[in-house]
Amino acid sequence: MDLSLQCNNSCAISCTNVLAAPTPATSTTSTPATTPQQITSEEQQKYANLIYSKFIEAGFSDAQARGAIANAIAESGLNPNAYNSNGKEESVGLFQLNRKGGVGTGYTVEQLKDPNKNIDLMIAEAKSKGNKF
Repeated sequence: MDLSLQCNNSCAISCTNVLAAPTPATSTTSTPATTPQQITSEEQQKYANLIYSKFIEAGFSDAQARGAIANAIAESGLNPNAYNSNGKEESVGLFQLNRKGGVGTGYTVEQLKDPNKNIDLMIAEAKSKGNKF
């Protein structure tokens, strides 16, 4: 299965084997500006499945849950230990939650590297945005 998702920044993210369930192969994306990133390892698949199940359990739609996976692929390559510090930001984990003024404010690096905590914080942030997610 290959499902292409459109990001806000107009890049296409291709999620291969995100879920075992069949999905219609429809895409509204144009030719991607960059090479699509794919889930290529069992470890990445594990985190994609975790994101999907937690978003569904939180009441989000299938499309929203898949969009969250695409976001995490773009942000961290589905690496819960991803870390980016450039002086202006210190972003950590699956969703690259920023400790300097972002969703990660008030949390330690170790807390944000916990996939469950990182996903839960992103779900809380998405819920706080209502239908804007």
